[in-house]
Amino acid sequence: MAESYLESLMTKANGAKGDDADALVSRAFKVASRARGQVVSEVMSSSAARAQFSDPELQELARREQDAQRQIQALYGLLAEATNNGTPDDKLTELRTAIDGLRASRATIFEQIEKRFPDYASLINPKPASPSEVAEKLKSSEALVAFYFTPKQAYAFLVKNGKRVRFHISDFKRSELRTAVKTLRTALDPAAETLGDIPEFNVAVAHKLYQKLLQPFEKDLTGITNLFVVPHDDLWQIPVQVLVTSDFKLEADNNLLFEQYRNVPWLANKYAVAALPAENIIVNQRSSKPKEGEDDRILLAAFGDPLFGLENQETSATKVSKDDMTARGGLKSRGAALKRRAVPQTRSADSASLEDLPQLPDTLDEVNSIALALNANIDGSLFTGTEASEANVKSQDLSNRRFLVFATHGLTPGELDGLGQPALALTNPRITGSKEDGLLTTSEILGLRLDADMVVLSACNTAAANGAGSEAISGLGAAFFYAGAKSILVTGWPVETTSAKLLTTTMFGHFAGNNQVSPMQALQKSSVSLIKEGSFKDDSGAEVFAYAHPIFWAPFFVVGDSQF
Repeated sequence: MAESYLESLMTKANGAKGDDADALVSRAFKVASRARGQVVSEVMSSSAARAQFSDPELQELARREQDAQRQIQALYGLLAEATNNGTPDDKLTELRTAIDGLRASRATIFEQIEKRFPDYASLINPKPASPSEVAEKLKSSEALVAFYFTPKQAYAFLVKNGKRVRFHISDFKRSELRTAVKTLRTALDPAAETLGDIPEFNVAVAHKLYQKLLQPFEKDLTGITNLFVVPHDDLWQIPVQVLVTSDFKLEADNNLLFEQYRNVPWLANKYAVAALPAENIIVNQRSSKPKEGEDDRILLAAFGDPLFGLENQETSATKVSKDDMTARGGLKSRGAALKRRAVPQTRSADSASLEDLPQLPDTLDEVNSIALALNANIDGSLFTGTEASEANVKSQDLSNRRFLVFATHGLTPGELDGLGQPALALTNPRITGSKEDGLLTTSEILGLRLDADMVVLSACNTAAANGAGSEAISGLGAAFFYAGAKSILVTGWPVETTSAKLLTTTMFGHFAGNNQVSPMQALQKSSVSLIKEGSFKDDSGAEVFAYAHPIFWAPFFVVGDSQF
């Protein structure tokens, strides 16, 4: 229904002029926004609504109202399940009574908030933003491009400050998008055991995708440095930074493996990019006022190298100095093993628990490197080994941390026995003696209080590239947005360990002492540096292979809008 209406609007807009065309395109812009789905958008709006309040008491009331609504939705789910399972009437009555009580409590809280802040209802149930509302919030160096794909066509909208919204209609079908994305992901997330097994990245397909999606706006993007992209459908499964902006033919690598990718005209060379679940994120987040004391926040809280198996409880997880940070050597040729971060292989097992997860020793170096790059106070900022526990996450005051890092496994429902929701794996409570289960689930993340400019989920596949629209961002990301994060850094496929460490370290180095660099800008700088100059060196310092293939530099991407 929505797609038919969208198609009708776009057809009319294509033949209209002036104000009539603007009105039709504006309406189509909003229809496309609604049709994509608003899951992540809604939780981000809830967080932005709380940020409007300078009064801590009002902030707490807003959080209680939103938590009550979340509990009501959960209880309705339980009620539906219980009804279908033939649960006795007295148990169903208990659930209905609990729902009625929460609804009454929420109504009372809502009434208190609205007396002091009448616009609250529109903030937590936001209407799709219009192009003019988005344009008003953009800087002259920024642009937003939003996409929508149907079985027949592709629609793209371009919004810039002070300009009329531009649009483009192409015959690029949804099925063609999915085929192109699948082709590109074969080289980004391959079943490769050695460097030589990594498939050649199809630059021709990446260029064709650019031609269909962004080339029609090329002249309009002159002078733009920051590009916000609202993806749709399978476009969530690749970062648009890997698109190729002009025709290019890969030559054979002569001296250094993957060196030929250094000269590819990547989109990453032209723009700093951030993905947005919906257009209204820009409007909501940029309408929020900075919180009092925001500049006094502690720089970092990083959790990494958790211990899963009981045999690892003696592992020495130590914090190191800059002089101790050295690259790990050992790779010699195309036949060398591709050292990617270990991925849980539990779905095929009859039974799996926290103890069955592979250790992530490289994440110790990663969080140490991030702390050193930020010049952060290591004591009280790093939680590794036995300290990377669920209990520590919940006991720390994370509301005063500017950056929050989780360098561990991101798990999806079914990967461990009894796991029914996405979770981050932390140290086994059997090692620490804690009463927790060692899994920081989405429901527990929702209960955190954050004010982080960025949350880094340096775990495998936290972007969960198996869904469309905002659903492609895992429940973990949505939960962190609800908890108060302004942006998140997620991964789209299992990362190669040394390049991931180098990329995140370089990225955080751009933040040290510089409050003007945003996450999307820092990611672009570090990605381009990795493409142009990055390489793996052996113990003698000799280059073994370049990091210019996108499997190394493109797995991380920024979601959200965090302006420093």
